[in-house]
Amino acid sequence: MEADRAERYFDSQAWVYNASRRYFLRGRSEAIEALGLEKEHAVVEFGCGTGMNFRLIYEAGVTALSGVDTSRGMLKRAKRRYPAAKLIHADFVEEKPGLRADRVLCSYVLSLVTRWERALVNMKETLRPGGVLVVLDYIPMKGILRPFDPIFRWWIGMHGADPTRPVAPFLEKHFRSVTAIAPQSGYYQVVRASGPRLSDDSHS
Repeated sequence: MEADRAERYFDSQAWVYNASRRYFLRGRSEAIEALGLEKEHAVVEFGCGTGMNFRLIYEAGVTALSGVDTSRGMLKRAKRRYPAAKLIHADFVEEKPGLRADRVLCSYVLSLVTRWERALVNMKETLRPGGVLVVLDYIPMKGILRPFDPIFRWWIGMHGADPTRPVAPFLEKHFRSVTAIAPQSGYYQVVRASGPRLSDDSHS
């Protein structure tokens, strides 16, 4: 999904996004737990939308929280709910927002982005040495849900999402440690990448 199309789509969804996604887009608490947040951490969420994850981040004691999104409509709602957060309207696939962070979060975004690898590199370059990136997103249905996977892929595909992005293998080229955790029967995974490699040692 390109930036202008994404902005139009999410602007149109902003008013109903929280109510329609709250119970379907699962794994948020696991993703934020994987960040290993400390009060002194600066946190950036890419594709923050309406700020659905902000409450859990603030509950960890974090005060330096920034959100980046392509949708002005979503950011407007996030600002209304969390006025202390620094919110930036930007296409973070093509632009680097100029932020520095100890922890970076991206949830249910990369499955919608055509140039998802470039987006991940931009997120990595936001991190300070020793930082952590956590990605929460769709995967093909597994376990007892596997028979429903064709319907699931068709349905999320109607919204422009692809659940087959090889996020963990890609991040292994750019981070020193990568782990992926998914429910035994589910449709999402949490990928935690720590210790960003320098550009000249990303393949060592």
